[in-house]
Amino acid sequence: MKLALDRIVRRLTEEPELMQALRDGSSESLTRDLTRDELKLIIQKDVRGLRDIGLHPLLVMQFAGTFQIEPMRALVGPADESLAPKTL
Repeated sequence: MKLALDRIVRRLTEEPELMQALRDGSSESLTRDLTRDELKLIIQKDVRGLRDIGLHPLLVMQFAGTFQIEPMRALVGPADESLAPKTL
């Protein structure tokens, strides 16, 4: 579990307008406990990357919903095409 990552993502789901502060770099107090890679994944809204580095699964889904990202499409990528739903 990555507590700092979980906290900032939870806060973003409650206050999505904070994303602009993250992009501007004007939120140092919010991000001081995040790694550069974690911050980059958040700013890029990389749902799959956040899942891969250990963000809690429920927070992954909440983050995706907050930023109107189709979570299953984002989580199933080219390497996982065998898991993707087949169209008839």
